[in-house]
Amino acid sequence: MKKFLGLLLWLPSLALAANLFALPGLQFARPDAAPFDLASLRGQPAVINFWATWCPPCRDELPELAALQQKSGMTFVGIAVEDNLKFAAEYARVHDITYPVAGGKNAAITLMQQLGNTHAAMPFTILIDPAGEVVWTHKGRIPIDRLEQRMRALR
Repeated sequence: MKKFLGLLLWLPSLALAANLFALPGLQFARPDAAPFDLASLRGQPAVINFWATWCPPCRDELPELAALQQKSGMTFVGIAVEDNLKFAAEYARVHDITYPVAGGKNAAITLMQQLGNTHAAMPFTILIDPAGEVVWTHKGRIPIDRLEQRMRALR
């Protein structure tokens, strides 16, 4: 049994059979208090990364995600799992994160759980196709080359 459980930990993250746009709770706040609806991503593939300023692996991967977004031109969104969204936005600005940042602690945790991340492990990254189908998920710091490979397959 131990070997089986250990093997499960090494399996790649698989997508949950879900359509993001069919789930409730897609409304988040922007730092300027304007609403942000993930349904606005309809019609385009996108990378959505759940992160927090207090999460070291999240902070480590943010610059790599920002560089990949710039290089690929694909839509990226950062969902900050924070009580203080202005602080998260300032952190993102200082670290040259140019893609949109929105958030809300409870809303983000609930959505992560609906997407199969039952313990709300972070960072948590999902890749959706233009129809909103979740085609890949990854818990923990993401290997950028693996994400890039998944993004190429989606185009």
